[in-house]
Parts: sequence; structure tokens; C-alpha cells
Amino acid sequence: MKDDNRKKFNTWLGITVALGIFFLFLQAEEYIEAYQHMGLTLESGIYGTTFFMLTGFHGMHVTLGTVMLLIQWIRGLKGHFTHDDQFGFEAASWYWHFVDVVWVGLVPLCIRTRVNSTRGTKAARHSLAVFICGLKLLLWWSV
Repeated sequence: MKDDNRKKFNTWLGITVALGIFFLFLQAEEYIEAYQHMGLTLESGIYGTTFFMLTGFHGMHVTLGTVMLLIQWIRGLKGHFTHDDQFGFEAASWYWHFVDVVWVGLVPLCIRTRVNSTRGTKAARHSLAVFICGLKLLLWWSV
């Protein structure tokens, strides 16, 4: 909104919300894969506990951030923001960037731990795919 281009603002914010929802969908798929096909649970050892706690906590924050950005997008479509009055969006944006940065550090940790575990690397490859999607989301938002 700093350049007063409402159409560009609403378009990119809508794309970001859609990518946030897509990311959550991928995370749900990853949980299904880990649980049903690999038998990974909270009780299956240190990796299962660490994986589900870290990624679940992060997923909760992504959900919250997506909802916050969705609200800001709806407000943007209604014309609520101006060049000088956009604090709601800026606060949600800072929160979203924090969640992005945490993900960039979190997933390589989970992948490294998974590769070193005794259950193989299938979950690590799947986690890498979700990580790449998250990285694309971060890069896309930063443009």
C-alpha cells in the first residue's frame, strides 16, 4: 500500500493467503503420510515426538497467520487501508515473516534428524517438498 496500488496489494495478498492454505494442505498430507504409511506417531520415539511437536506448533502459527492475512485481505478489498493507515496489515505481515523465517530453520532440522533416524528417508524427502513449497511462499511474498 505504500505506493497506493490497491490492485497490486489485493492481488499479492490474495495469492499469499491461497499459498498459506495450500501449505496447510501439504502439511496435512505430510501428517497422513507419516502416520498411515510410516507408522510415525508421538509415541514412536524422539523423532516422532520432535517432528509432530515442532511442525504442529508451526502449523498452528501458519493457520493463525493465514487467518490474519485473510482478514487483512478482506479489509483491503473493502478499501480499509491507505498509504498512512495500514497498521493492521503491517502487524500481520511482520507476524507472517516471522513464521516464514522459523520454517526455513525448522524443516532442515527435521530433515537432518529424519535422515539420521533408523526409519529411512521417505519422510525426509516429503518434508523437503513441503520445505521447498514454504521457501517459495517466502520468496514470493518478499517480491
